[in-house]
Amino acid sequence: MLSRQTLARALLRTALGEFGAARCLGEFVSVSDVVAAGHASDLLIVDCDTCPLSAREAEKLIRSHCMRRVIFITDVSGGYHLHVLLRYGFHGLLHKRDTVEEFRAGLAAVLRGNFYVSAQVDARERFYFARVLSEREVEVMRVMVLQPGIKNAAKSLAMSAATLRTHRRNVFAKLEIKSQTELIAFAARVGLVSLDEVGNLMRRAEIMSIDRIDRRQHRNGESATTGLRRMGSG
Repeated sequence: MLSRQTLARALLRTALGEFGAARCLGEFVSVSDVVAAGHASDLLIVDCDTCPLSAREAEKLIRSHCMRRVIFITDVSGGYHLHVLLRYGFHGLLHKRDTVEEFRAGLAAVLRGNFYVSAQVDARERFYFARVLSEREVEVMRVMVLQPGIKNAAKSLAMSAATLRTHRRNVFAKLEIKSQTELIAFAARVGLVSLDEVGNLMRRAEIMSIDRIDRRQHRNGESATTGLRRMGSG
């Protein structure tokens, strides 16, 4: 199984043990770890909320030939996960809000060689990735979410700021959104970025905001901490 959360791996291991027809052979925190281990396994369960697969990682996993079947599990609506699942021929998409019976049914279906998608997944959202956005636009959107700021994002994508602005306008128009906040919300909802990544992004934004306040206060002759103390004493 593949997850960056220790508790998630423990819960999945317990669920597999109770199911009886499957046994956990290894636990990993990245696709690179899975490939390096070289396990020949019937099934890989990927926790997409902590380890969302990019197109490059999906291709890397396929080339390794180490897993006969791959199941995704998520807690979001999952349109992007479904797109990756179908595009690369993976086998199942379960939801963390499925009942125990639904989880067992999905797992059993995949182990029998069938395809399974939880009813909790919003299949309509796959349309954006299958018909509306190009692969390059999806890549640009992910970077724009995780690296706010035109200069940093453009450098990461090896393109000019002008080209990135053009991509940004096109993505916003196709998704009918008008702000960075809406872009982040969409990317998190469909699974293009993980909830962990969004949380880290928010923490960085808070730190940057505090730094800006501190610099402004410093120019005025006091630190942010001093200013807050002065406000509290008043």
